[in-house]
Amino acid sequence: WKHAPCMSAAMNSAKTETPGWPIARLLPALMVGLVFVSMVPVIGVAWFAAQSNLDSSSLQRGELMVDLIERRLEAHLRPVHAQLVYIGEAIARGDIDFDDRGQWQIFALGTLAAAPQTVGFVVLPTEGEPTRFVRADRTMRPERRENIPLADALLARATTMNGPGWGEPVWSFVVGEPILPIIVPVRVRGEFRGVIGAAIGTTDLSRFLKEIELTGERTPFILAGRDHVLAHPKLAKTLNGEARAQTRLVTLAEVGDPVLAAIWAPDANPLSWFRDTSSIGGHWNWVGERSFAWIWRNIDAYAPAGLIVGYHEAGRESAWARWIVRGILIAGGMLMVLTGLAAIFLGRRLAQPILALAAAARAVERLDLESVPV
Repeated sequence: WKHAPCMSAAMNSAKTETPGWPIARLLPALMVGLVFVSMVPVIGVAWFAAQSNLDSSSLQRGELMVDLIERRLEAHLRPVHAQLVYIGEAIARGDIDFDDRGQWQIFALGTLAAAPQTVGFVVLPTEGEPTRFVRADRTMRPERRENIPLADALLARATTMNGPGWGEPVWSFVVGEPILPIIVPVRVRGEFRGVIGAAIGTTDLSRFLKEIELTGERTPFILAGRDHVLAHPKLAKTLNGEARAQTRLVTLAEVGDPVLAAIWAPDANPLSWFRDTSSIGGHWNWVGERSFAWIWRNIDAYAPAGLIVGYHEAGRESAWARWIVRGILIAGGMLMVLTGLAAIFLGRRLAQPILALAAAARAVERLDLESVPV
């Protein structure tokens, strides 16, 4: 019997031991878990909605700005196209005698006045001497056939055309700058008689781009293929000296725009908002210590001239919107941490009365009434 008290104490100790977490840990953990389970979906949905809205607005903004440049380009070139359509139809109806140079001079000068973006016209007949009309001095002068680039190719192409068609940008020795040509076949009573071509100066196109007011640090451009610049605000005043000396189009490196020169640099990064179904392309990359994005569209309406219209912008133009989206995650994470700490504190406070009640129950079980709080 001497060991009876010891055995009783051991039995009481065994009774007080309970499996699992104590209530002081379990209650705060449950509260933190409930907070996280309820807040994570809300924060996730808010972030996803904000990111989707940012991507959608960025895509729409890019398409709208490229549309603006393309439509302004179209508005600049459409009058010349319409003039050539009218000339071809007037000759076909007999309103203009294709062999009467006097009529041609009056008509051509009037056409030049109606389309100021045109620097000149050339009439290339299948037989006979070509004639050139120049805006600068408003003169009509004969031209040697060998001075017209690819004259035979133009005639061969025109035989298959039913209306105006664009040509690839070429250097014009007459106006001293690259031109974007457009030609229309001439048919008199169904007989193919030659070609009429109009030349649109690229300097005017560059001035046209300079007039486009894009908000922020954004610069429009028109490329001829991937390596040459047809129009750029920096070319609105004068052509690059080296390109002028070599009578060719300005290259990306010569335009004086280091950001545009880096458009096809390696290791480009995809734009988060880009979609395969969108009508524009784009990517972003680093130029020095700053990030830039290039957004562009390939234009097929002026084939075979492979024109690319677009603009580039500094990364800081969209940095604020991106930080707002990131801020949702940062603020949500901080809110979850603060709420979790508050849940732990509250859980422990709620567990204290329960622990006190359990201690009192154990004291009553031991008949230790002096330890029972009053």
